[in-house]
Amino acid sequence: MIPILSKPGEAITAADVYALVDTSAQENDRLEFKAALPTNKGTPDPWTTAKGGIGDYAKRELVREVIAFANAYGGTLVIGISDDGNGIATGSRPVPQCRELADRLRLVFRDRIEPQLPQIEVFGIETGGTDGFIIVRVNQSRLAPHRSTKTLECTIRRADRCEAMTMREIQDMTLNVSRGLQRVDDKLARRSEAFSQEFRRLQTPAHSYGLRFTAMPVAGHVWTGQKLIINRDLDERFKPPSVQVYRKFSGQDEPYLLKPRARIYRPKRGTWIPRLRAARSEDLAGASSARTVINYRELHCNGLIELGFLSVHAENHDQGSQEGWHLNFEVPAIAFAHLIAWAQHVREEAGAPTAEYVIDVEIEIRDSCKLVYLNAYDHPELLGSLDTSSTPFPRYSLADQAEVPSLLNGFEHDFLSTFGVDRTDDFGNLTIEEQGQRP
Repeated sequence: MIPILSKPGEAITAADVYALVDTSAQENDRLEFKAALPTNKGTPDPWTTAKGGIGDYAKRELVREVIAFANAYGGTLVIGISDDGNGIATGSRPVPQCRELADRLRLVFRDRIEPQLPQIEVFGIETGGTDGFIIVRVNQSRLAPHRSTKTLECTIRRADRCEAMTMREIQDMTLNVSRGLQRVDDKLARRSEAFSQEFRRLQTPAHSYGLRFTAMPVAGHVWTGQKLIINRDLDERFKPPSVQVYRKFSGQDEPYLLKPRARIYRPKRGTWIPRLRAARSEDLAGASSARTVINYRELHCNGLIELGFLSVHAENHDQGSQEGWHLNFEVPAIAFAHLIAWAQHVREEAGAPTAEYVIDVEIEIRDSCKLVYLNAYDHPELLGSLDTSSTPFPRYSLADQAEVPSLLNGFEHDFLSTFGVDRTDDFGNLTIEEQGQRP
């Protein structure tokens, strides 16, 4: 696969772009080359002559190309690569001030495309000094069809060409997108049903609670291949990355590491077992006929990921009972963070770094109970409670990696609100870091 199509943006180098020429890469339905900013009748764009900003003609043409990709199957636009007239890369022509140009183009795409694209990557790759290439990557959009706010035109990619859509195509796409979103709802409903069945394995299903975190691709093709298990273990390429979650309070010099006892996100190391086009790992507590805790994670060949945790109520926790777990209020945020990190890793390893994921969270409580504690160790302090219910959360979108911190903190706000707790500044801000990154 061509590196600039599958690599994470931060890992792409000038060598990856030059490789397009070295390998005589061919334009196709997901790849477009432009030697420079589009020009009107050969007149150089003001950006290239240092006489001003990006010309309106270049803005209009680039917006057309990006919309065409988003309305089709997604794709990558490379500015600074010339072709032979038949779409085969033949040379490189770095553009001036590539990083500043990328920043300007990002704003152009934001302001001139409606509805706004769920995810788009625009970055400059310097080749020496400030000159370099511009790479624009956009995923197939779940909000299609998109159109230009200036021309009101909807475009679509056909083979290696950008063309205007007909009214019939626009109508059909609108209907198909609606059906696609319905399929997402149906699949997540089945995950909820399967999760509910897990309670049957517990010692006292009627006196228990559980949490489910599911991440599923909604736009873009994420495929791991059917062989997920090698030597009774998950393929190394798709194993969850090791990350840590920190909380930073206002006025605090150093953040502290979240280490709750009930680790939903990381079951004990065990054997991965195959499922139909999926793999599952479990960590179980209690006798085989009287489970008190079920902790699992799954990865499916289509990129779906799920973390699940179920436990009977720990009514006698203060007396050292091992009946189950109280729920420390930081556990869900940690599970959510690990789900995000794993989804990002899977989509990159599957060669679809811009694929958008939807994240579905559910809490199911089988008996009215007090669950959320500030400290779930020796002396738990009650923070909030929830009556018997199944609580589906708002759907969360994992698209742009830069939005991960706000996504994580937004989820914790929703979680605490569910239990009647106001998440004020007293709770600080959460961040995710790779394990070992902090000195």
